[in-house]
Amino acid sequence: MKKILSVILVFVMTLSVMPMGVFILTASASPSGTTGDCTWTLDGTVLTISGNGKMGDYSSSSSAPWDTSITKVVVENGVSNIGDYAFYNCTRITSVTIPDSVTSIGSSVFRDCTGLANVTIGNSVTSIGDSAFSGCSSLTSITIPNSVTSISC
Repeated sequence: MKKILSVILVFVMTLSVMPMGVFILTASASPSGTTGDCTWTLDGTVLTISGNGKMGDYSSSSSAPWDTSITKVVVENGVSNIGDYAFYNCTRITSVTIPDSVTSIGSSVFRDCTGLANVTIGNSVTSIGDSAFSGCSSLTSITIPNSVTSISC
C-alpha cells in the first residue's frame, strides 16, 4: 500500500512542476464554416469561398475564421461582395482572381498580403474599399476593369 501511495505522490508532484501548456491541446482551425451569406472550406492551405451573396466583414481585431497561412483563395461565381479584412495579413497568397459575380471589394481586404503579386478583378466590380491592397509589397500586376467607378483611399 505504501508503494502505491508513493508512486501516486511522485506522479502528482511531477505534474505540479510541469508547465500547464504541456497538457492543453490546441484546437486546429475548423475546415469549414459560414461567412455572411456564403460558406468557406479550407483544404490544406487552399481556401474556397462559395455561395450566393455577401461575405462577412471582419476587422484587424476580429479576424476571419480561416488561418492566415492560406496560399490560395478561390472565390466562386455567386459571391457578390468580398468583406472587409477578409484576407488581411495572409502573407502566403500569391495571386487572386475575383469572378464576375463580385460587385464590391471591401476595405483592407488584402492588406499586408506581402506575397500577393497578381490580382485579376472581374468585370462586375464597381467599388474597391480603402486600403484594399495596402502593404502588398510584391504586387506587380493588377487588372482593374472599366466597371470600377469608385476606389476609396
